[in-house]
Amino acid sequence: MVVKGRKTYQVNKVADDWIYPASFDFVEMYEGILLASDTLRSLGLNITLHAYDIESDTIEITNLIKSGKLSDMDLINWSGLFT
Repeated sequence: MVVKGRKTYQVNKVADDWIYPASFDFVEMYEGILLASDTLRSLGLNITLHAYDIESDTIEITNLIKSGKLSDMDLINWSGLFT
């Protein structure tokens, strides 16, 4: 909204448990991953999860790979899962 040449912002109040509808698929997948990792830990496996928000941007993926953060990790590629 613009009033007299300057921007004004309106704060929208939402419930604490509100989730953006487009995020439901990811949240459900992530909950499943957490449950599976908990089960694997209970069986004695050592599980460490790392989540990176790459914003569906190939430059972000490239930067993450080049950063070396993934060099000692076993990876599962979820690309295209929700497209």
